[in-house]
Amino acid sequence: MRATVLKMETVDEKLAISFLLGDLSEESRLKLEEHFFKEDRFYEQLLAIQEELANDYVQDKLSPSERAQFEKHFLRSPRRRERVEFAAAFSQALTGSRARSIAKPARRVSWWESLTVFVRPQGTRLATTASVAAALALMVGAAWLLVENRRLSGHVQQAQAEKDSLIQRSGANEAEAELKRAELERDINALRAQGGEMEAKIQQKERELEALRLAARSTKAQPAASQIATFILTPGLTRGTDEPEKLIISAAARSIQLQLDLEREEDYQSYVAEIRTARGNLVWSRSGLELKRTSYGQSVFLTIPTRLISNGEYEVAVKGATSGKVEAVGYYYFIALKR
Repeated sequence: MRATVLKMETVDEKLAISFLLGDLSEESRLKLEEHFFKEDRFYEQLLAIQEELANDYVQDKLSPSERAQFEKHFLRSPRRRERVEFAAAFSQALTGSRARSIAKPARRVSWWESLTVFVRPQGTRLATTASVAAALALMVGAAWLLVENRRLSGHVQQAQAEKDSLIQRSGANEAEAELKRAELERDINALRAQGGEMEAKIQQKERELEALRLAARSTKAQPAASQIATFILTPGLTRGTDEPEKLIISAAARSIQLQLDLEREEDYQSYVAEIRTARGNLVWSRSGLELKRTSYGQSVFLTIPTRLISNGEYEVAVKGATSGKVEAVGYYYFIALKR
């Protein structure tokens, strides 16, 4: 077990690595997640350490036990797997060596398939014109980001080809070749950073499309006087490529239903849920909640009046209660956007 002491001025690197590898106790993990959510400087340090850890994995610099824990815990997230695949591709391009591969993530639903949800008849009603227009706007934005990302990848390959060609001719003027190699390395690093930003933007657009699809389904399923906006949240940080989920709430929605999927099987007598702002102000709470079985596993369902939620960031805490004792089960984060 790695160190479990949280420094308040900066994030301890060993502690952050233990967090990323799932090598912390439940109590330490929950406290650390809360600090990352509330303090941007801690979260930025975590992202930098996460990038270094992914590069160490690709370059085979981890110990056998760390590699096993990395593959068991870190690679469970599809977005983290994509980030490691990205690091492996660039490592192969820069060194010419074959990077270690990891399991391919599950097939994603294409944007066109997501869009057809809005224009395909369901029952006797079609999606509203506003929903279709919003979906098309998101579709165009996501498509542009994908094209831009591919263009940047082409620049990376071109820069790598120029570097290889220059190395072959370096015998004529070694000093000049060294300067050119350094310039190309800077260009490759800059393009790599831009490619990572494009990847994050594409994933953000996909999440917004999914949220809009769920909102449209809720609109069709409920009468106008009792519409419910339904969202599914998973525990822990999902910011950046791991940032809080954006919940797009229709102005017609009277209530918000949250499905909070638990990370593991729990067996408490009942459950308590609390919703707070990013500043820690209590917005809503409910006790005596029960678990329901879903395709994910176990989930807690909350129904909240829309009027209690404003635009901004929120934290949802779920706690288990047994014989008068209450213990934290999981934390969930989201950004509310009313449309």
